[in-house]
Amino acid sequence: MNQEFAENIKNHIREYLPVDYQDAKITLEKVTKGNDRILTGLIIRKDDETAAPSIYLEHYEEQFGKGRPMDDIMKEIAQIKMENSRLDELLLDARELVMKANPNYKVEKVNIDYVVLAYKESKYLEECIKSVLNQKYKSNVVIATSTPNEYIYSLANKYHLKVNINPNPGKGIGYDFDYAISCGMTKLVTIAHQDDIYDYEYSYQIVNKYKKYPTSSIIFSDYYEIRENKNVYSNLNLKIKRILLSPIRINLLSKTRFGKRLVLRFGNAICCPAVTFVTSNIHTQDIFKCNFVCDVDWFAWEKLSKENGKFTFVKECLMGHRVHEESTTTEIIGERIRTKEDMIIASHESIKGNYHKLKEIFIKYSYALDDKEKLKYISDYCSDELKKIILNNK
Repeated sequence: MNQEFAENIKNHIREYLPVDYQDAKITLEKVTKGNDRILTGLIIRKDDETAAPSIYLEHYEEQFGKGRPMDDIMKEIAQIKMENSRLDELLLDARELVMKANPNYKVEKVNIDYVVLAYKESKYLEECIKSVLNQKYKSNVVIATSTPNEYIYSLANKYHLKVNINPNPGKGIGYDFDYAISCGMTKLVTIAHQDDIYDYEYSYQIVNKYKKYPTSSIIFSDYYEIRENKNVYSNLNLKIKRILLSPIRINLLSKTRFGKRLVLRFGNAICCPAVTFVTSNIHTQDIFKCNFVCDVDWFAWEKLSKENGKFTFVKECLMGHRVHEESTTTEIIGERIRTKEDMIIASHESIKGNYHKLKEIFIKYSYALDDKEKLKYISDYCSDELKKIILNNK
């Protein structure tokens, strides 16, 4: 084996792997096979992987000598690694099934609560309720509201749901969110916003992530937008948010204060209704408490990023966030309230003075954008003023 060929693969294979492998440990090891044949194995192992197979490189060296492009070889090696990772997950599932077949096997039942936050008379409320009731992993569902009315009660009666009435209404959105969390009775609580919908797999995927990372403080999925009753899985706003979330895909970073705060410093990339709170790992009862009306969730993630607990991201799009003219977010943006609040958070000591470094990090992950989009790295929901601040701090 030509050592230069092997080192070249080791040094560049990371470029062909998903973002969550950017912090993986990549090594070369000599392995003695039958007839004392020594082979060179490439091992790619993430921090959360207990084992990783060797991918032997002699075959690829031979193909390269016959004219096969190195780019093709790299892609095939990356594909083999990803297929092995998926196989490992299937084996873990199979092992769990075997264990459950043992009559002495006991497993903790992980429950997840949906608290549907209802406000006035949204025409989308029933669709939201139906989506959380129709989950692959059956969940508890209740309603919380600061504006009780006959419309909410009629839907609650139709689906046999308890209605919790906020005893202190009118204080603000953040207080309503905190009240909604308090209505959950299990360690996993999701605030379901009344205009949004949750896919059949949402609870199942969230619970599986919790089982894998029980020290998480929040677990959240990617999402799609619902615009004019159509599901939109990719647009400029969604591309940018996914890029901003790139560091949190790295398991090591998602556990650290630096990594968690890194994804917040360009704007709010975490979609609030896509978040499930692991309440047993959160040591504050006032997650959202603030006087903001728009950046309430950004403020909450900023607060939680200072605490222990992993920010766990599920890369699949598992819920739909509805964007429409009647939504509270649209109304707030129209009144430019978000602009003022963005400026307050942007001036926070954790963000101020880090623009140059963070801009470099952003550009590193901007491969998903075309040339015209690369400088538009703040989501549509962020203010023009905040864009100018970051762009001017070169």
